[in-house]
Amino acid sequence: MSPKLYLILCFLDLSATIVFSMSSISPSRGFGASKSKGSSVPKDAKPGEVLISIEADIRQRIAAIPELQEAIDIKRYLMNWEKKMSQMRLVDKAMVPESIVQAMEAKRLRMNSLNENWSTYAVHNKIHEITWDASASNRAYRHSNVEIPTSMKNFMANLATESIKYGSRVLDVGCGTGILFDFLQKLNKPNNPRTPIFQPESCVGIDLSGEMISIAKNLYPKVDFKRVDFMEYNGELLKPIPVEQPRDIDSRASTKKPTSKRNFPKASVTQPFGNQLSSQPTSPRTTKHAFNTVVFNECFHYFLEPDQAFLHAISLLHHEARENTPAATNESNVKDYDEGSDRSGAIRRVIISHPKGASNVDMQRRSNELLVPHVLPDTATLERYMTQSPIPCRLHTAPDMKAAHYLAIIEVV
Repeated sequence: MSPKLYLILCFLDLSATIVFSMSSISPSRGFGASKSKGSSVPKDAKPGEVLISIEADIRQRIAAIPELQEAIDIKRYLMNWEKKMSQMRLVDKAMVPESIVQAMEAKRLRMNSLNENWSTYAVHNKIHEITWDASASNRAYRHSNVEIPTSMKNFMANLATESIKYGSRVLDVGCGTGILFDFLQKLNKPNNPRTPIFQPESCVGIDLSGEMISIAKNLYPKVDFKRVDFMEYNGELLKPIPVEQPRDIDSRASTKKPTSKRNFPKASVTQPFGNQLSSQPTSPRTTKHAFNTVVFNECFHYFLEPDQAFLHAISLLHHEARENTPAATNESNVKDYDEGSDRSGAIRRVIISHPKGASNVDMQRRSNELLVPHVLPDTATLERYMTQSPIPCRLHTAPDMKAAHYLAIIEVV
């Protein structure tokens, strides 16, 4: 199919977010627990018909959980109220009828009572799970049948190359149906099959959507896919993977002896580095984690606390002890790491990307702040994130907020 049709179908993902911006989501009479496997996408279906099917599926899934439906309605109502109040002058606020103020307070109290089972975090995650479960078939159809525009192909190919530049252990956060792994496997060179650049057994994809994960497992059976919340993922679900020397994409030689065991620190939303911070090691690089690169492709703006997501990603990187190697605390040392093939393997990365750019995310957020709580971070925001990290970071690639594609690369050296 044509790139034009691809762009139309891409719009359906954005349109799905607008479902939660509508004035109400009416429960479907007689509807029980959802058992559907995503909205079906007939081969001859028009984009508008696909959107209607996805919207209906989302409504049904939410209506099947009455407390979630109520929490979403109250949350949306309070968000709109707070936005209006923030735009009012003090004199206008003083003129708001007492009955309206009391109604708002009653809604806050009801929201607090729902928080036992449906906290803000739980509601947020469930909305995303339902939305992407309902969109799974549409994404799978696009993945297999729709031609991607050349500009997006080039962007994803570059993202794949950057993802395994210093090692093939990649964690794809919000992996969806696994589109990144499609581009990663294309990097393997037929003339050297013994040491492929991309080793699927070394990669992990995680997502909140079980139906997305199910599709990804069928498409890429060698990759370890898990349905799990990223902020609760500590690497303990990682299956045994081949031990390799992290290396530059052009340097395949390996002299490193296999290690027998990895220890993963316990982490949480409030303490993403777990016990690693309290133990105060002499060098954070002596702690071994799982991954060479953590990739947030088309998902970072969905996190309620993006700074905590960034810190958690840093904590999951695979840090090697480096003897007789200067710490990369200044520009000259950073240059040495880049130029020395024996040192480049010590570089680890967090990559934040979006194939449709920061402006697309900004448009999504304006459509629905409940589903899209943040825009993509600019350079200043990323630098603020890095100052919170106990492990030294540098911004390798600063994002262009006006470009058609968004790419930010943070390195731990």
